[in-house]
Amino acid sequence: MAKKAKKAKTAVTAKAAKSAKTVKRLTKARGTAELLMPLKHATADEMLERMFELKRMMESGGAKFSDIKKKFKVSDAQAFLLIKRVRAGFHIDATGIGTGDNRVYSSTGGSRLSLDLIENQVLPALFILRDATERSLAPQMRAAFTFGRTVEKHIDDATRKKYQCLKDRIRLRFTQSKNPSDITNYELFVNAMADGKTLLIDYRSAKSLADASMAGESATPKHKATKDLWHVEPLAMFYARRSFYAVLKPVAKPSATKEAVSDKYSALRTIRLSRILSVIDGKTNFTMPDWFSLDEYLEDAWEIIREGGEAKSTVVIEVDAAFAVNIKDTLWHPTQEISVRPDGVHEFSFRVRGMKEILYFVLWLGHGARVKQPKSLQDLVKAELKAIAGRY
Repeated sequence: MAKKAKKAKTAVTAKAAKSAKTVKRLTKARGTAELLMPLKHATADEMLERMFELKRMMESGGAKFSDIKKKFKVSDAQAFLLIKRVRAGFHIDATGIGTGDNRVYSSTGGSRLSLDLIENQVLPALFILRDATERSLAPQMRAAFTFGRTVEKHIDDATRKKYQCLKDRIRLRFTQSKNPSDITNYELFVNAMADGKTLLIDYRSAKSLADASMAGESATPKHKATKDLWHVEPLAMFYARRSFYAVLKPVAKPSATKEAVSDKYSALRTIRLSRILSVIDGKTNFTMPDWFSLDEYLEDAWEIIREGGEAKSTVVIEVDAAFAVNIKDTLWHPTQEISVRPDGVHEFSFRVRGMKEILYFVLWLGHGARVKQPKSLQDLVKAELKAIAGRY
């Protein structure tokens, strides 16, 4: 019995030593001290990200087998498994040319993603998508609209007829921008973010355009010389108030002095795409920062404007019971809290940076609400109401 246990222990030890030796050999062959990360240990999101990245590598001129192993830090077997999953998941005709580590995998023609959707998920979604694109966001949502049309072609006639009654009965209503420059700018920014490319832009803020108008300058401002364009890294985009907005990180000039940083987002800027006069390739690459989160960035704004120089403030607005239904049924801000007093007044509170954007929300509430705090917002409301009264 003791001999059997000793033999089993020896076998386990030998197996562990062999496994450690294999890892050491593969690690040494890759010239790094990092251990290999088996594909089976990757999360579903990580695996999908790897598949998309390998797909891009295959479609942009091919990927050498040695590069695949190095890029994803995997063994030969794991690399073959990843290639197999990409072929199956995207229906890619990935042709391998050559042998060993020099074998190049490349893809020709289009590839399509496998979808696992049922009819009542697809068609109502397509009708919403069609309405949103045809009626309001068509220029910016062209890629999504094309996707919807493509999916619809693969739905059988019986299913299509079943849901046809929904065609004009599901709708999203957007206020749209009339500025046609949104079309080209949207596509340029999407591609720049995907490729990690900087941009050179000629941008006029609402204030600068208003100042030019008051000064009697031409409605069509002169374009800047290339050397005077704003060099930026595009980090994100979002749709609000009739247009798409971009979040940018300005590329620092070599001679620029460093400004005091109040928080990690203070150097970023938000611009409206329709106010861009021109945009061209910045000719340099950048890596999307891991610390950036669009949700976190916008959390400090009421909707669009994040006033980086301002400290976070808690805003409390008292809303009369008769008007409270317009407040409590909507998620206005991710930090909002609503409490009800015995007299029926709702206290609506949230935390943001800057008060200018909140001002117009308070004016929209009208006499049904009163700013309880902070005093800086109370003063803004008083000054605006005084200015409004002066118009009459």
